Amino acid sequence: MEPTIELRVVSHSGETLRAVVSHVRMTSPNGSFGVLPGHAPMLAAILPGEIIYDDDKGRHTYVTQGGVAQVTSDSVTVME
Repeated sequence: MEPTIELRVVSHSGETLRAVVSHVRMTSPNGSFGVLPGHAPMLAAILPGEIIYDDDKGRHTYVTQGGVAQVTSDSVTVME
């Protein structure tokens, strides 16, 4: 079984996305970056655009208005 991480997107109205994923890609002011399971903890500003993630059903896209991403070794939480 492929290692996974939990992806959550939270807005002022509540949780808008929750998924168990193998990879997440998003864009910060410093450029695009990806997150895999076991990633070092970090905080990053996220620009408006797409969050691309892969799960057991394939590749998906979530359109975000930007915000902040909190990354841990087993999760990514984007606060819009």
